[in-house]
Amino acid sequence: MVSLPIDPVARPALIVAIGPPGCGKSTVAAAWQGRSIDQPLIDPRPADRRIVSTDVIRGRLFGDPAVQGAWTGIWSEVVQEWQAAIADQVAAVFYDATNIDRSIRRPVITTARSVGFAWLEAWWFDVPLATCQARNQARDRHVPDAIIDRMWHQLADRPPHLAEGFDRCHRLRS
Repeated sequence: MVSLPIDPVARPALIVAIGPPGCGKSTVAAAWQGRSIDQPLIDPRPADRRIVSTDVIRGRLFGDPAVQGAWTGIWSEVVQEWQAAIADQVAAVFYDATNIDRSIRRPVITTARSVGFAWLEAWWFDVPLATCQARNQARDRHVPDAIIDRMWHQLADRPPHLAEGFDRCHRLRS
């Protein structure tokens, strides 16, 4: 298990998880929020720390988190949940999605700033490919190894950087 970085400097903060399937994003999100990964994320609205998960949103919209569906609908829900967190004066939000490519992270950063996040952190899950694939095989919902391999290499070639607009970047290894 990775050690969690210290709390964000400014509030409200958005923590942007970055890593391929199986790297531990959802497990770390649960620990960050103070719950077990086995506890369902039914109400992602605890007082101080909120998780916005694209898997949970896809499950709600399409009945199954494995259904990719139309990204515009998923993204709209993400933004609405961020806006609700800002309105509720939540200290920090953990955005649980792969966020592999810089072209994907760019609108995340721009939108996060526009809705009112004062601090943006990248949490890069730098986990060995074999570990991601093994964890994926142990899960109920499997992502094809070829997709994990492609995402892992894409991220290894172009990891997140402060120049993208983050206030702080953490490299989490396990």
